[in-house]
Amino acid sequence: ELMEARARSESRGKWLNRYRYELGELIEIAKAITTEREIDKLLGVILEKSRFITGADAGSIYVVEGDDPDPLRRTLCFKLSQNDSLKFDSREFTMPLSTRSTAGYVALHVKPLRIEDVYEPPPGSEYGFDRSFDAKTGYRTKSMLCAPLLSRTGEAIGVIQLINKKRDPEKKLLGPDDLTDQVVPFDERSEALLMTLASQAGIALENAILSKEIERMLEGFVRASVEAIEQRDPTTSGHSLRV
Repeated sequence: ELMEARARSESRGKWLNRYRYELGELIEIAKAITTEREIDKLLGVILEKSRFITGADAGSIYVVEGDDPDPLRRTLCFKLSQNDSLKFDSREFTMPLSTRSTAGYVALHVKPLRIEDVYEPPPGSEYGFDRSFDAKTGYRTKSMLCAPLLSRTGEAIGVIQLINKKRDPEKKLLGPDDLTDQVVPFDERSEALLMTLASQAGIALENAILSKEIERMLEGFVRASVEAIEQRDPTTSGHSLRV
């Protein structure tokens, strides 16, 4: 009984230390996210920190575009990707927002998604996985965790997609043996941490998008004012625009 009590005490101590570490990381991540205003840099920070706290080898971020009341008429824009084990060039592209993709499924259902092996999705799943990237690069995508980035109104404005949780975050997945030894399913704790981060990241992304829209509106107003001034007084043509 004494040994069992000691074991329980040690377990609680480890859990408490881990909790303190995770809480400290989330606070630091919140600071980093809320101070960044450039959308591309912000997305990079969000993805990097998401992978860090969950031990993911790779990940991607998608942003929902369009303001049609019908979500199915909007599009999902792939913004960036990160991978510790593989170096490659990625480009932005858009695709229809539908439940056929994991990211689209998460955005439309506004809930997280955990998959143990994307090559073997649960029976009856609406979504599928495109293996073309794996076939092209030789990288094997296995475990996956997706979470929606939510606005203040609870609407999905983006999706974080994390790939291949590793036992040792420092290891690289360079072959089938590494995949077998290192890759494990994302657990409930990883999902909880990602959802906590995603709630902060969604607000930060919404603020960055609104700030960019205000900036564009202000610039349009200034240019329209300049054109009106120059049409009224041609002798100052060009000067007002330069000012």
